[in-house]
Amino acid sequence: MTELSPDKILDLTGEICPYDLITARETLKQMNTGNILNVIITHQPSINTFRRIFFKEGEEVIQVIDNGDGKFEIWIKKRS
Repeated sequence: MTELSPDKILDLTGEICPYDLITARETLKQMNTGNILNVIITHQPSINTFRRIFFKEGEEVIQVIDNGDGKFEIWIKKRS
């Protein structure tokens, strides 16, 4: 199995929706197609929002990791 490596890590610890989503979207827009963004959040309700919005925009949420310390990693691959 190939281990994923992000092209960029965006730590949004302490931010809540919609600010975490807006920042992640703007960051992803500046990245190249095929790049992977690892977003670190602490606002758990944002997870479903990220999945829904990025799917709708044609991007791929590769995985969501619960680090067990109140932080979640959302890995997104830029498709467009």
